[in-house]
Amino acid sequence: MNDPARFPERRRSPRVSLPRLDVTLLPPPENVQVLDISVMGVLLYSSRRLTPGARGSLRLNLARVPFVAEVEIRRVAAVGVTSGHSGYRIGATFVGITPEHQHLIERFASQ
Repeated sequence: MNDPARFPERRRSPRVSLPRLDVTLLPPPENVQVLDISVMGVLLYSSRRLTPGARGSLRLNLARVPFVAEVEIRRVAAVGVTSGHSGYRIGATFVGITPEHQHLIERFASQ
């Protein structure tokens, strides 16, 4: 069954699902939840709609290591409208990621 809340698969690198992890996307400060991550980008959940094309700084701890990267919002899809717990799934790509952070994601994904 095709879930309309999910984005079509277009990944060039494997993504890893994360347990509930609240992070901050700046500016302006917005608490989001990381649903999965790859070296190319992240899938986020937010109670607030973010604008495609907007850029911000994603800050989180990944495997207990501080992680900060510049991201650009690429896709936004409303979810949970019928359940009363509405929010948005947000696909974002990294526009600036250090080689160290890329290796951190790769190591985390291989666990």
